Amino acid sequence: MSQILVQQRKGRIKRLTIHEISPQWARLLPIIPKTEEQEFYRDGTVLDISNPKFCIVGEAHKFNGDYMNCMNKESFCRGCHAHSMNFSSILLEEPSNRKTLVNSFVRHWNNVHV
Repeated sequence: MSQILVQQRKGRIKRLTIHEISPQWARLLPIIPKTEEQEFYRDGTVLDISNPKFCIVGEAHKFNGDYMNCMNKESFCRGCHAHSMNFSSILLEEPSNRKTLVNSFVRHWNNVHV
């Protein structure tokens, strides 16, 4: 997934940022604490923090919700599933945890999917 984004520099792999993993959501995250909205519209796509297919983690998976389907052993990711649930349940209620949630997801993505 996203291996194109991984760059080799002097023998080291560059760690991806939230802007590279989920670019549309990276732009929206700063406004979430200022609104109670869960749905946003970008480039004709409905982005919904509570919908696994269209949330931050869903964008990282190219808006494919298969990572949530434990019956699909090829695509299922327990870590992404947990992060998706955390974003939808915690982010709107406790926006001060945004940075911690994002950092945890980015760390997971780099460790498991890159």
